[in-house]
Amino acid sequence: MQPMERTARLRSCTRLSRVIPGFERMANLSPAYLAGNHTTARLVSFGLIGALCTVMYAALYAMFRHICGPLAANVLALIPTMTVNFVANRSITFRAVRGTLTREAALYLVAYLVGLGASSALFALALAILKPHTVSIETAIGVVTGFAATLVRYVLMSRWVFTGRGASPHPLERQAHHP
Repeated sequence: MQPMERTARLRSCTRLSRVIPGFERMANLSPAYLAGNHTTARLVSFGLIGALCTVMYAALYAMFRHICGPLAANVLALIPTMTVNFVANRSITFRAVRGTLTREAALYLVAYLVGLGASSALFALALAILKPHTVSIETAIGVVTGFAATLVRYVLMSRWVFTGRGASPHPLERQAHHP
């Protein structure tokens, strides 16, 4: 990793570790130790970040659900979760520290809105089918429907948002090209 890339990555990790205890430890795990190829390393990183964001979503949803309806709580919980997810995946999973932030943020927003649409449609359908329901059941439905949206977002992020235009190569990709 080049010094400029390392500095940008550390800044992102430092900001996130102020909000999420233990994030810096997770971010410093080398993909080379986590997996044997860059696709697996990205999936592991994406999964860890997703797990942290899922816990964050569940806590926020339960909090917002006490002051508004289930669909509004779903959206309000996803907005801060989406921000943390973007920053973490940009700097850690896809290592796009040299990419154009504005372009990537705009494309990520579109990808996230597609995921939000899928998640919200599945969420509304599940609420209509599973009656009556409690806040705990609604939270579980939100987490489960979020997994479907996660698959869509990963594909869009890896193929469309963080395409490598201006992004720094993943360490394992550099090793493959320069043994």
